[in-house]
Amino acid sequence: MDFTPRNKVCRRFIFAAFLVAAVNPVFSQRKQLDSLQRMLSTAGDSLRMVILNELSWIFKNRSVDSAILYARKALVLAKQKDNQKFIAKAFNSLGSAIQASGEYDSALFYLNQSIRTATIIGDSLNTPNVLNNIGIIYDEKGDYDKALQSYFKGLQIAKQAKQATLQAYILSNIGIVYKKQKQYDKVLKYYTTALELYEKLNSTFGITVTSGNIGSVLLQTKEYEKSIEYSLAAKKGYEDLGYTRYVPYTFGNMAIAYDSLKQPVKAEKYYQQAYSEHLKFGNRYEAAYNAKNLVYFYRKRHKIAEAKTFADKAIALAKNIGAKEMLRDSYQ
Repeated sequence: MDFTPRNKVCRRFIFAAFLVAAVNPVFSQRKQLDSLQRMLSTAGDSLRMVILNELSWIFKNRSVDSAILYARKALVLAKQKDNQKFIAKAFNSLGSAIQASGEYDSALFYLNQSIRTATIIGDSLNTPNVLNNIGIIYDEKGDYDKALQSYFKGLQIAKQAKQATLQAYILSNIGIVYKKQKQYDKVLKYYTTALELYEKLNSTFGITVTSGNIGSVLLQTKEYEKSIEYSLAAKKGYEDLGYTRYVPYTFGNMAIAYDSLKQPVKAEKYYQQAYSEHLKFGNRYEAAYNAKNLVYFYRKRHKIAEAKTFADKAIALAKNIGAKEMLRDSYQ
């Protein structure tokens, strides 16, 4: 039986279609929130739909419950105004927010509703974003063929529409799927292409995410110290951007690096931080993943009681979200 901890790339981020692209990245997320919430109190219905939708995207990185709430408000208002374009966008926001909570079937329902609505009115601008979000769900469910089909379809449309930021984002997600399949040459190909696009766009956000993912790949190539460097850079980037919900991914990667470097004190610290922080933010999939890694960590050190505790936690979380691959590994 394999007792090697599994490393995990940072989960994917979803770019908002409206205001995020216009926000200067040097401003803090707190300032964005304050500004949008002030505008919300006086905005007319059209602008209010935009703001509610944008607040949902921002809160997805902070509080999933709040993200769902704002997306539902955006959807209700869009339906009241019979604005099909915003109905499609609100469906996408709601599906993405629900995906973050691990409710995959509900998330897929709303995302597919977004595509249907956009198709009816002939508005394909947001379709690559939705297809990307659908790919994320299939990836997390372990259906990699469907994930890649959705990603490549979205990538093709994004290229045609010259949506460079979204192209880079989807390229990164394709790399994540190939990483799970251990095709590291393809992983590096897609990550490198994505990073080049992000650098051309001067996207601190994209560079941060891709750096974190490269740090994860370096674990596979056994370049552990370099992996820690990339992970620390990604951690700082997430903190600077205010995306604290994603900092635990860097903890998980650093834990594995330190474990491999035979520094168990640091490794245990980061494993525990990754597990507890993911749980705090309601990310049950990643909490289960890190619980599973703690099983491997304690089992190698013959700490059977601790290993059993986290095996039970991993099983419970995997059952709760219907993640079959995770459940299989946790039972093992």
